[in-house]
Amino acid sequence: MSKERMVSIYVGEEDKTAKISDWTIYWSDQYAALQLSCHFPSMKTYTRPLSECRIVPSRELGKTLLTRQGSVVVQPIEKGTIYGERYAVVHYPGVAKPYVYKMDGIQFVTQTAMKESPVFRYFSDVADTRRDRAGSADQRQIAANVVRQLGKLSASRDTALNAYCTGQNGTQAQGGSLIYPFGVNESQLAAVEQAFSAQISVIEGPHGTGKTQTILNILANILLRGKTVAVLSNNNAAVENVYEKLEKSSLGHLVAKLGSSKNREDFFANLPPWPSAESEPAPTMDEIQTMLARLKQHLHDHNIAAQLQTEIDELTIERRYLQQWQNENGVHVPLSLDKYGLSPRKTADLMAYLAHLREQRIRLKDRIELLFNFRIFRTKPFAQGSGAPVLLPCPADALLRQGVEGQRRGSADLPRIAGAWEFHCLAESINGKFDASSEVPSACAGPRVGNLRRPDLPETV
Repeated sequence: MSKERMVSIYVGEEDKTAKISDWTIYWSDQYAALQLSCHFPSMKTYTRPLSECRIVPSRELGKTLLTRQGSVVVQPIEKGTIYGERYAVVHYPGVAKPYVYKMDGIQFVTQTAMKESPVFRYFSDVADTRRDRAGSADQRQIAANVVRQLGKLSASRDTALNAYCTGQNGTQAQGGSLIYPFGVNESQLAAVEQAFSAQISVIEGPHGTGKTQTILNILANILLRGKTVAVLSNNNAAVENVYEKLEKSSLGHLVAKLGSSKNREDFFANLPPWPSAESEPAPTMDEIQTMLARLKQHLHDHNIAAQLQTEIDELTIERRYLQQWQNENGVHVPLSLDKYGLSPRKTADLMAYLAHLREQRIRLKDRIELLFNFRIFRTKPFAQGSGAPVLLPCPADALLRQGVEGQRRGSADLPRIAGAWEFHCLAESINGKFDASSEVPSACAGPRVGNLRRPDLPETV
């Protein structure tokens, strides 16, 4: 017998280990019992009921979970016995017949305390109440089925339900590069990346902000990995919206519209035909990722420019209201610091220094300070006559003007956004729609960002 594992086989009280070359365990329908077969080098086989044999080592398992190699389905078991780390005899709840598995094809998973969590107990209590208060026999049957299904759920650590109920959202590897065939903006890109790095992701946004577009990109990447996915909703319209967009992209044959019994009957009665035409050649994944890296930079720059423009607009409005208040209240602003071209920080420093000089004569030392620190040579604007107090500019107005100019300079520091045509090419390449011979799209004449033109982008998720 192979000595890969130190296993001893006893039939009755006789040790057969040294005499046999191999051994197997299986279920016999004829005898309705587990059997142990001993295989000898002479090719003879000796079979006895497993209950009359002993295999060392063996270990017992209590209630736990079982999953098969390559499967994501997890099943609860009532108990089990592992023989020689080669075979597992498993008893499922409510099933009298045991099942025999080879250990290299299964894995046992420890159950979590998910069903003891307040969230899961709340779900169970709601389901019990709906069953007890059902108004008709049909409603009671549906509610009772929900209660049964909740009882059958497996408390596996790797499930999204466990993460939701216990509040422990685990991380996971993305499993490869991501693609965005349905278009993307920066927040949508982050949402897709998050969906593939966490057990649960929640994407929120008002109507028309691109949530369906994000779902389509998630679906594309799941299919790219050779997996299946279920799209569920509490109303049919949301699921139908996803299907219509896939159908519009000639991908309807990938969808099985199930849900209700009528949908299932219609689907299997009219299976969608597989497209006969060959698909167009696609760029390599390396090419897509190179273009995507450039697109990410453009999206990032676009968002920064948009934020700067928002701040410019806010500062401009504040300054306009300030000037209106000054005019209505007769506040005289005798001096503007704009001509000195100072930064907001330098402007604040200058106003503080002028406040220091307010009750003093401007001496030679002060002139040198103004020259070297603020590049101001003429000090006459700061005084009226010998020994007169310094006239200060309005601090709020000066700071608002400096803020506006500072944000405009920041916006001008983003030259990459000016390349609207390059941005369009990148986006269209990611979407698989780019045609180098086409004209610059009308979207490139979209709303302004600071002093720059940029193409319209999808709304943020």
